Amino acid sequence: MIYVMNSPILTAPGKYAYELIDIERARRLLKEPFESAIGHEAAARFLSKLIGVEVPTQRISIAMRPGDVAVIFRVKQR
Repeated sequence: MIYVMNSPILTAPGKYAYELIDIERARRLLKEPFESAIGHEAAARFLSKLIGVEVPTQRISIAMRPGDVAVIFRVKQR
């Protein structure tokens, strides 16, 4: 499963890799089915416009499993 998140969190024990990617790679990844864990409506709207794919607002808890991917959008400043 691919998750879209706005905060890097570890949801379960395991081995994780964290790397920076550009917006084009994020767009390619999100052409596949994904689950949104973006809980703020304004953030979901912004991401939808940024990547060109509808990102629904969903305040959900996730539990990542081996093989899952998280695309995390971080705000650099407020």
